[in-house]
Formats: sequence, structure tokens, C-alpha cells
Amino acid sequence: MNKFDSTTICIEELETEFKKMEEQDKDPKSFILRVRKHPGTLKITRPSILKNAKNVNWSYADQLEMTTRFNLTNEHIKNTWSNFKTKIAPRFDSKKRGLLTYKTSGEGIIEILNKKSNNFTKEIRSQIVKFIELCNDKGMLNDWTVALKITSNARELIPPKDLGIVYERVNGIQFAQRSGPKDNNRLEITSIEKDNVFKASGKNANIIAANTDLAVNLSDEEIIIANDFFYTHKAKEYRKKDSSLSEADALVKARKIKTVPERYYREQMKETQGVLIIYLFDTNYVFHKKGPKSTDPVTKNIFDCYLDKQKLDLNIPLVGYALGFPPLENDPGGEYMQGDYDLNEDEGDDEGDDDIPNDNNN
Repeated sequence: MNKFDSTTICIEELETEFKKMEEQDKDPKSFILRVRKHPGTLKITRPSILKNAKNVNWSYADQLEMTTRFNLTNEHIKNTWSNFKTKIAPRFDSKKRGLLTYKTSGEGIIEILNKKSNNFTKEIRSQIVKFIELCNDKGMLNDWTVALKITSNARELIPPKDLGIVYERVNGIQFAQRSGPKDNNRLEITSIEKDNVFKASGKNANIIAANTDLAVNLSDEEIIIANDFFYTHKAKEYRKKDSSLSEADALVKARKIKTVPERYYREQMKETQGVLIIYLFDTNYVFHKKGPKSTDPVTKNIFDCYLDKQKLDLNIPLVGYALGFPPLENDPGGEYMQGDYDLNEDEGDDEGDDDIPNDNNN
């Protein structure tokens, strides 16, 4: 399941690359199509296809990287919360569009990521840190905005001082909701019970509360530019599907869309800029203590036993990070595999069992 999720993300990224290619009026020959190399997950198993391929840079440029797997051990939750309250929360010094913010450097973000008390894996943390260091050496990603979402879908208002926030111009903080696995989702229930991991999957896999959160470091004018860019290209898309639509009618139809994808805001960011958005999730919802309750006695018993075993304090939220990176013209990143792939190879001649990767060897 984890490998399938990772593969799905790569397919979605490729679809986005095609959309960008169309928006920039580029054809496939002039656009680099990249296959992300996920060790143990994505492997190009046919060397004959790769005879013209080159190793090129991996990169977080023009990417949104989020924590979607949350360690539910008591020690980790407490340490992550303590780190937020003592190291991050006191630094918020302004408010903008439903977020508390403060400015920091690339080194400040690296300091946050290097703490073990966050929900990125060690491998992802090290890759992001290395990428930011490479960018900083070239004068990029030095100007960061750290933001905390304070208006969300949980009803309770938490006093800012309870979260370590000293900024006084806010009445209360609302936690976000991410419901735990449904009764029939045995894989995700087992992930909590056996692996101490809550996976934000499906619609919950995108932890962004509002796409405009990624516009926190943009001016009002830059947001308008981002919105107009999206609507213009959406109108073109409508006209391709329906040639009877006039440009004006297609644009009117496009502007009825209320949600602009977050990448349009990231792509307005300067190469020096980056954003880290922090979301606080009410842990009660993970274990069905709030929101939709479990109707399955087996699931309820599993969750109750887990809470008793871990001695979790459900008043402590889970801390999620979303890192937004702008496009970088001179990208300094790590390693990708880039075509030309020889896709004219006869696919029917060598589809035996030897070509099927054995998961036990990954």
C-alpha cells in the first residue's frame, strides 16, 4: 500500500508537469519529463529501456512536501509538541490571512527540520536539508515564512498561551480535524495498532487547510496574478473541450471555480522565498473520540487498548508540516533519471516472471 501511494504521487506529479508544459506552450520534445527514483518503490527494471538515459538532478523545486504519516508513540507526540511550544510558537510575531507568521532564514528552517521531533522521516529530512543548503549556497531559499494555521474546522478555541504563543493579537487557535481510519479499513487500523503510525490518506493526505495558505508570503497583487493565470488557462481548457464557447464565456465559466490549486501561488514566489505552514491536528479525531464515532466494537476496542497502552494525552495535538518551494531556474538539486527512454522495445518478448520485482528483496 505504501508503495502504491508513492507511485500514485509520482503519477500525479507527472500529470501536473504536462499541465505546466501546456501552460508554457512547450511541446514534449522541449520539456524534461522526469521519473522520480524512489529506492525500493519505483524501479525501472528493464535496462534495455535505459540505454540512453542520464542521471540528472533530483529536486524539491516547485514542490509541496507534506507530513502525511504521524508517529503516535507517546514519547514522540510529547517531544514534537514540546519542540513546537518552546522553539517555534514564541517566535510568531504577526498575523496574516488566518495564519500567525514569522520570518526566518534557510538556516532557521534547517534547524527546525534537523530536530527529530517532527513527522518527516529521517531520509526525507536529510534530503530537504541538503537541498536547502545547496540552494542557500547559490543565493536561493534564504527568505522563509513560517506560518501557523489558526482558523480551522475544529470548533474549540484554544487560548494562545496554552500553545506557547506570546503574540497577543489573536483570541484563540482552532485545531484541524483529520479523522482516523474507518471501521472497514483494516490496513490503516493495523498501521496504528502495530506500527504506531497514523496515515493521512485519501482526501486527508493533503494536509493543507486552504490552498491560499501557500500565498502567505505573497502580496495581494501577486495573488491576483496567480488567480488570473489559473483562470486564463482553465478557460483555454474549456474551449478545447467545447469549441462553441467564446473566450469571454469560457473565462466566466472558469471564474466560477472557487479553489485555485496551491501551485499557482507557489509559482508566484521568488527564488529566494520558501514557506513552512504548520497545522495542529486534534488527536481526538484520530481515535474517533470526536467527530464520527466507530460503530465497530473491534475497532473501538483496538483504539481504546492502544490509548491505554501508550498513555496518550489526547489534548496534545499532532503537528504537521507543509513545505512550499518555488520554481528554480538554475536548480541545484540531487539525482533523477531522465530519458530518452527506448520505448520501442518489444514489450511482449520478455514479460516472464524474471521481470517482476520481488518485494522481499526491496
